[in-house]
Amino acid sequence: MSQKSVDVALVGAGYISDSHLKALRALPGVRVAAVCDVNEGRAQRWAQANGIPKAYGDLGTMLASEKLAAVHVLTPPNIHIEPGLAVLEAGVD
Repeated sequence: MSQKSVDVALVGAGYISDSHLKALRALPGVRVAAVCDVNEGRAQRWAQANGIPKAYGDLGTMLASEKLAAVHVLTPPNIHIEPGLAVLEAGVD
């Protein structure tokens, strides 16, 4: 029986994103499909360096464009609420 893969994304391409990527890649059936950062250039560089298919500079665009099972919000703690609510309002865990 083959396991269906689930797509996840990261919001924030800062230092903690490397740890989350490593943990996610250790899980069977999980594919990191995208990364989003307010600095789109940083998101693009991080995605390219880590073999992530898509990079975004706008969370709304990413949520509308990707079919995601979950999103890891990796912004600084004092700015978790806005992206966290956007993810939840999009129906994503």
